[in-house]
Amino acid sequence: MKKILKGLLMLLIFLTIFLPNIALAQEKNITIHVFGTYTCSNCENAKMYLNTLKDKYENINIIYYEINEKENSTFFNKTLKFFNQKTPRVPFIVIGNQTLTGFSLGITDKQIETIIINYQIGKNEYHDYVDAILKDETEKLPPLKENIIPEKINIPFFGDITLKNLSLPIITIILGVLDGFNPCAMWVLLFLISTLLGLNDKKKIKIYGFTFILTSAVIYYIFMSAWLNLAIFASTLFWFRLLIAIIAFIGGSINIYNAFKEDDGCTVIDEKKRTKIFTRIKSFVQEKQLVLALLGIIFLAISVNTIELFCSAGFPVIYTQILAMNNLSPIFYYLYLIFYVLFFMLDDIHIFLVAIKTLELKAFSTKYSRITKIIGGILMIIIGLLLLINPNLLSFS
Repeated sequence: MKKILKGLLMLLIFLTIFLPNIALAQEKNITIHVFGTYTCSNCENAKMYLNTLKDKYENINIIYYEINEKENSTFFNKTLKFFNQKTPRVPFIVIGNQTLTGFSLGITDKQIETIIINYQIGKNEYHDYVDAILKDETEKLPPLKENIIPEKINIPFFGDITLKNLSLPIITIILGVLDGFNPCAMWVLLFLISTLLGLNDKKKIKIYGFTFILTSAVIYYIFMSAWLNLAIFASTLFWFRLLIAIIAFIGGSINIYNAFKEDDGCTVIDEKKRTKIFTRIKSFVQEKQLVLALLGIIFLAISVNTIELFCSAGFPVIYTQILAMNNLSPIFYYLYLIFYVLFFMLDDIHIFLVAIKTLELKAFSTKYSRITKIIGGILMIIIGLLLLINPNLLSFS
């Protein structure tokens, strides 16, 4: 009898504690505000998913804003400013004081449901901040708090998955390495080192080789930064995504064609120009004034890498588009570019370090060059298809 009474008492305590929250969950109205465009595939995917929530949760209201309309565009910018969002990206989803940018099924949907549940059970206090922004009544609401989105989510069969997953770093490494096997700048470095080896001077090899590699990296980074800024500005426009997809198809096809048709070397620079560059390299190496020699090598690196951009524009253009499709803070965009350029220069750095250590020139065989061209070409074509068919698969954040 005592056990029964204890059980009833525990049940009473449980109901006393949790029933108010359950009642609150049933009564609480939650509005989900979605800013997007008709041409944005991620926005359409977000809409389709959010519409299913109406059957799953009671008192859920969803409001969509087409930001191509002037009034909604102004309101969108006002909302971004309030939530301290510096980069305008869509879909931009606001629930209470919580914001989400982009949509990836399996990740964003779980984040949204976590936010809704936390509001409904009373774990977090709900206020409609977007409605308050519209009515200029934000001063009546509590100050904004940090997002309560979990760092990890549990996916059946896979367990806990970190939301800041490794997909973007992996694609950075793959595209950077494949891009690095482009022969247009590598053969210049090879000839420079082979000329220096004839002098049997490690110091000059280090100084001249490092100068060439560093200048090449800086030029490539500047080019990619310019493309990234353009991609961020136009990433939500369908015609721009179509243009990048076409570049991916053409670049991929050329890579595969060259893998089977070309023996080696750069197809952009003809034999006459190549001979002229060789003559310049010899004159720079033999220059007695170190400063003049370095200036010559810097100029050479700039001119050769500018030509190389036409030889391998596909990879950096595609990568910056993928980067722009991911919601990152400005500093991370440029850190990823540094990361890409580092792997792009990896083969050059390897050849350079081996030459310093052994005073021998050891380059990658044409076999590896052809393999990377085939893999790179196939990957570019696949990315081009994804940009047209399902671009949200390339949004990793």
